[in-house]
Amino acid sequence: MKSSYFLQLPQQTLECRLLYSARKTLAIEIKANGEVLIRAPKQAKDAQIIRFVESKKAWIAQKRLIALQRIPEQKSQFQLCCKQSYSCLGQKLLILGPEVTQSELQQLTGAGTMILRVKSSEPQQVQREAEKQLRQIALREFSHTAALYAPILQVSYQKITMKAQKTRWGSCSSKGNLNLNWKLLFLPPELSEYVVVHELAHLRVMNHSAQFWQVVAAVLPDYLKRKRQLSKISGNFLP
Repeated sequence: MKSSYFLQLPQQTLECRLLYSARKTLAIEIKANGEVLIRAPKQAKDAQIIRFVESKKAWIAQKRLIALQRIPEQKSQFQLCCKQSYSCLGQKLLILGPEVTQSELQQLTGAGTMILRVKSSEPQQVQREAEKQLRQIALREFSHTAALYAPILQVSYQKITMKAQKTRWGSCSSKGNLNLNWKLLFLPPELSEYVVVHELAHLRVMNHSAQFWQVVAAVLPDYLKRKRQLSKISGNFLP
């Protein structure tokens, strides 16, 4: 008995698994991962199976496409690596390991380039060290932004904490604490500015009512444009 059947589709040859059992009829099953199973009676002849599968070719192609489209997109983790260039606070950022010599450092650096030195080139250690330093930079940078806009919005906050939220850029607690995602560093400055203003505005209105957006618009008249831009690129950084 054959263990598979190769079905010729318009743009590919698809291998379908053949499973024999005590069943009485032929059947086709499309798995969630797009795999095609052909279930056949033990006594089924090859020619009978071929005729059946070929008659279902269009159905198989359609159902398999639907199954593949339902598979959740796997997002790659935002990884910090040595000698890789990033856009940070509107500048070029380079992460350099201990193997970089002084002469190489001079070649890599330039006007407007931020340099982050780490003690190890091992990927996981680079991620930990670089993130620790970047959290400190983020706290300093966005504390300055919050201190700038709080008086304009006529609000006051308790403290700012850098977080690594997976689904949001920031949040504001009822106690007046701001939680900001440290990856805001990698957004265009006008978008990180929008997030800070957004969270500060919640100290005036703790919801997303029309009144809340009026508070935001009073400070950032183009907030809607920034909000749309942010939604388009969030998937690049939030897992």
